[in-house]
Amino acid sequence: DMSLIPNFAGVIQAFQAPSYDSGADGKRYSAPYMFGRTGLAVRLDEVKEEITSYESLWDPAFKGRIVMLADSRSVLEPALYLRGSDCNSADRAGLEKARDKMIEQKPLVQKYDPVPLRNIMAGSAITQSWDGDVVRAQHDLGKNKAAFVAPVEGYSVWTDTFAVPK
Repeated sequence: DMSLIPNFAGVIQAFQAPSYDSGADGKRYSAPYMFGRTGLAVRLDEVKEEITSYESLWDPAFKGRIVMLADSRSVLEPALYLRGSDCNSADRAGLEKARDKMIEQKPLVQKYDPVPLRNIMAGSAITQSWDGDVVRAQHDLGKNKAAFVAPVEGYSVWTDTFAVPK
């Protein structure tokens, strides 16, 4: 009963009718409570060149100073976008190529971690991250120390959602 959620009108239009909640029976079963982007956090005091692309995640100059998300789907995104694929691709051959690309990157990676903020704060050069964690790091470190990069190849936009399952 959307009349019980009057603030839903303030939800960004793109998130008011998500594909996962089509409301075919005329009712809605979910509401987003936050959204963000997945891209790259760059420590500006550690990286002197401008980072604009996922290609930087394969740059040997950053060996041991790259942190990737510990999330099986998100960690594939850079390789999928570099191949021109959608981050939600279900194409098995494309996913296997993305997996192989990420295995190629593995020797450069310091670690895989589900909490990007602690790695940004610790000074990792490049961290696969959510934009909100970069904003939090900027608050603590200063805007001149950390930046969020939405890579030129693309990035995912996500929502965290409340849902009524039944």
